[in-house]
Amino acid sequence: MKQEPPIATSLTSDDPTSNNQWLLPHSDRLIRWEYEQRVADGDTREMFPDELADKVGRPKEYIYGLVKNAIAKAKASVAET
Repeated sequence: MKQEPPIATSLTSDDPTSNNQWLLPHSDRLIRWEYEQRVADGDTREMFPDELADKVGRPKEYIYGLVKNAIAKAKASVAET
């Protein structure tokens, strides 16, 4: 049985999220959208970096970097008060 390629890797897709030139400047928005979807659905499960990276099409190291940056900013904000 011949399998179809996943939608995200389809070469005929007009989906902008499969285009790296579009994806790079919009990754933060996609991550926020995934978070908002979880909140809207009432899903309180932990969102792991590799799962999130797969959903937005970026490497998990990118997600780890964002998380580390957010933690550093939060700590700096608390230290100022």
